This record gives sequence, structure tokens and C-alpha cells, in this order.
Amino acid sequence: MVHDTKNSLDAMADWQPPHLLGMHREKLVQFFSELPAPQEGEISGEYAGFDYLGHTREGWDAGWGRAEAGQGTWWLGKAIGKSEGYNRILNPDGSISRMMRYGVRLGDSLLDGRPALLLVYSDFNNPTGDAGLVDEVRKVNDNLFLAACTFPDESGGRTEPAMIVLAGPATAWIGVDDDKEEVRS
Repeated sequence: MVHDTKNSLDAMADWQPPHLLGMHREKLVQFFSELPAPQEGEISGEYAGFDYLGHTREGWDAGWGRAEAGQGTWWLGKAIGKSEGYNRILNPDGSISRMMRYGVRLGDSLLDGRPALLLVYSDFNNPTGDAGLVDEVRKVNDNLFLAACTFPDESGGRTEPAMIVLAGPATAWIGVDDDKEEVRS
């Protein structure tokens, strides 16, 4: 196991985002593979999101690239409901958009075949779904979750996972800004 709770200063039940964000990538991916899937209904609401930028120049460059691609927007986190979810985005004017919907269901991980909470963007009509993004969520403790995010690759498999951390819920479920946009595929 990646984390030895007997010799730790902090029990995993008390972990916060820095416990995960401080791990090296290989250890974080291994830790993800050891975590359980959240149970149905166990994760609900809007969660603060933290991009794992790693401990390398490449990780920081990738994070900066995502920020630049957002043209002044910034990803704040995800909302997860019973059968769907969405992303929370900070706009340049300070407003928050709730968009980029995905389907939510328990299933087998595309990375290791073990149970995970799958966030499937192709369940909705949006560019991220067209690109084939799937986020897989596993539970660290009652308020902390680790997600592996992958796209299809050229070989028919999946890309190396980008890792994100979700903490909360910060607020209750609010819903997308326009439920007529990004309709179910």
C-alpha cells in the first residue's frame, strides 16, 4: 500500500487536498488504484477541484496550457449528482458558469478494471464528450476524492491519466446554467 496509516502523523480519514497534491505522480497513480469507489449516493453536491500539477516542469507547463486555453476562465471543480454532473468555471468577470455536463454511474475503471464512479462526458452533447473524456473517481475519505481523467489514444487505449482532487461538498447541487444546452446524447 502506498500510505502506511500506522506510521502516519495523519490518519487518512483526516486527509485534505495537500496530502494528495504532495505525492509524486507515480505514487499518486498507484494510490488511486488502491482506493475504493464511492458508494451510490455517497458523493453529491458541488466539490472544489484541484489540478494535480505534479513535481515536474512538464506538469506545470500542462497546467499553464490548460489555463491559457481557457482564455481567462479557471476550473473551480465539479458537481456530482445521481445520474449527471457538471463543471464549475470561474469567468474573467468573476461570475461562475455551470456547464460541461457528464453522465454519472458506477462502473469498471478503464484504467484498472476495478469499480470506480465514472463521469462520462459523451453522455451529453458537448466538445469534451466529443473528445471522449472520462473521469474516474475514487474515495480517500468522506470529503476527499481522487480522480483520474483520460481520453482515448491513437492505439485504442486511454491516455496517461491527468489527476485531480475533489474536496467537499463545498455547496449543494445547483444545476447547470442552461439545461437545454448540452442535451443527453
